[in-house]
Order: sequence, then C-alpha cells, then structure tokens
Amino acid sequence: MKRVLSRAVEALRGLLFPRSCVFCGKPEPGGVCGECKLSLPWYGEPTTLTVDGAALPVTAPLRYEGLARGALLRFKFHGRVRAARPFASLMAACVRNLLPEFDAIACVPLSLTRRLRRGYNQTRLLADALSRELDGAPVISPLRKRVRVANSSLGAEQREQNTQGAFRLKRSASLAGLRVLLVDDVLTTGATIRECVRVLRGGGADVVGAVTLCAVARNQKAED
Repeated sequence: MKRVLSRAVEALRGLLFPRSCVFCGKPEPGGVCGECKLSLPWYGEPTTLTVDGAALPVTAPLRYEGLARGALLRFKFHGRVRAARPFASLMAACVRNLLPEFDAIACVPLSLTRRLRRGYNQTRLLADALSRELDGAPVISPLRKRVRVANSSLGAEQREQNTQGAFRLKRSASLAGLRVLLVDDVLTTGATIRECVRVLRGGGADVVGAVTLCAVARNQKAED
C-alpha cells in the first residue's frame, strides 16, 4: 500500500510540475530541451498493420532506442509520469499530420493486477494528455484486459499467441459508428494493437488508426 501511495503522490507531483527534460533531466520547463530535440531517434514515418485483411495506419514520433527508450522505460516502470505531457505533444504532431479524423481516443488497458501494482496505466496517461493536445477529444475506456504473461518476455510468434483473447469489451461499452484512435506506448510486433482493434471493431467501432510514442524499427529486435 505504501508503494502505491508513493507512486500516486509522485504521479500527481509530476503531472502538475514538469520541470526538466524528460529525456536527459536538464532543467527545461517545456519538458524537452533543445539538445534532445536535435539528438532524439526520430521515427515519424507512417506504417501499416494488417488486421483481418485490412490495413490500419499506425504512427509514432520516435524509434524505440537510445534516449527515447530510456525515457519510456522510466515513464512506464518508475513513476516518471510527468513525461506524459511532453510525450503527448510529440505524438499529437504525428496524429495531426498522418492519421484520419476521429471521434474518440481509446487506450490499451492494463490488467487490474498490473495496474494496482504499478499505480497507474501509462497508456491512459498518454491518452489523457493527447486529448488535451488535440482540443479535448474524449477519452473512452471500452476495453478490459485479462491477466496474461507480459509480452516483454516473449518472441514475436509467442506475443501473437499470448494476446489472442487477452482483451474484451466492457458491458457498458457503446461503440457503434464511433471513429476511434487507439493509443499505446510502444509498437513492437503489433500483436497488442491488432488484438485491441479486432475487439473494438467487433463492438461496432471504426478504428481509424493507432499512435504510439515509440516504434521498433523493422530491423530492430522487439524487446521490453
């Protein structure tokens, strides 16, 4: 309980008072310093995932390496939630430039067990911050996740198998005709996004695209 409360306090402090560069730690009220903007591993190219025979546009501002990888891992596992706002600013630029219009933002959920252990869902923080960057597009939470082995310990084929049936719609979900943008933290093999899209579409949503903070390059090994 103390661990959860400590992370909650850190989360609130971080969201209210982002004072340094989230990538290098140097003082920077805006969250990303000029030096890091020049040296970050920019990705920013549109890609597609095939979901049940149809192409889904996916984009990310950064490659999952170097400064970007380190910052994302601190955000995801070590309570550095103040990074959500600067991260979302980078993601918003990709959404504006590369993805179709949408009505609502949905994020990839964590299982209840993992969310309680971590104290927050990093993709929900990204979705909320992205909403503020994109003029208040509503954030919805129609998905639940069953407890599964973490994908970070699995290879590409095993990830696909592990994510099958891992997500389901909440009973309260109302998605018919809704154009949805899906948010996750990192694109590795695409297994998680594909399964979430299948479930959302099964509930009547039109998933127009997905955005992540980082993406693993095509010749890069999927990890973490």
